Amino acid sequence: MAYDAENGYWYAGFNTPPRDPSTTGGVVERGSYGIELYRIPDASLLTGTVPWQLLTTVDTNLTGYESNFLPGFLRDPFGNLSAGPTIQMYTSISNPPPPWNASPTLAGSSGDVANWNISSAAWAPDHPLIALNRYFNNTVHEVTTGWIDPGGGFSLQFTLGHLYQSPQQGATLPIYSCKDGSTDYFVSRYSDCEGYRILGMNGYGYPQPVAGLKLVALYRCNSGHDHFVSADPNCEGQSTQEFIGYALP
Repeated sequence: MAYDAENGYWYAGFNTPPRDPSTTGGVVERGSYGIELYRIPDASLLTGTVPWQLLTTVDTNLTGYESNFLPGFLRDPFGNLSAGPTIQMYTSISNPPPPWNASPTLAGSSGDVANWNISSAAWAPDHPLIALNRYFNNTVHEVTTGWIDPGGGFSLQFTLGHLYQSPQQGATLPIYSCKDGSTDYFVSRYSDCEGYRILGMNGYGYPQPVAGLKLVALYRCNSGHDHFVSADPNCEGQSTQEFIGYALP
């Protein structure tokens, strides 16, 4: 935890739960896959009158690293958060990231303690929206708001819409990034990724239409050998698996 004396907020970073070994080829990962950043007004720290507010998540989906854990804050000599609206964190990671086509076992093994290192991450209060992009490498699709393996041959097909980094403005529906086996990336509304390996949080969309907002309906599609997301309810001629939620354009 750290205190922002200038703006009167406490900030805290929490590790996500570890991955279930059944999704990592039996490898028990010692580092969590992600970090959640929260804040609370100083006046509510002991009373809880205003609850802790989730601000952002730093995880495998965002960074590509298998492990992202134990965050520390950049502070001034008195222990306060350094001046400025951006919150700077230093995190433990596992480096290098596993390749895009890594098996669950290979990905889990890449988080070994021998690969642990230090990296940095930041949260800026004036950038709440993140783009949900669809990529293709002539083999599979990947839909994500975060990291794409630069050696995977992926090209951006288009931006599907925009999600919030945290629940707000009625956007309370979490959309997770997941992976089945070595190459089948998919998105899910469920934090357990429906029993498959979780990569992390893409962001938050809307569970239903909102008056006055022009939202984009998103659907999870199945091509037969991989999954992708489309704004077309007919999934561009492929099999429509389920409705995911609504995003901002």
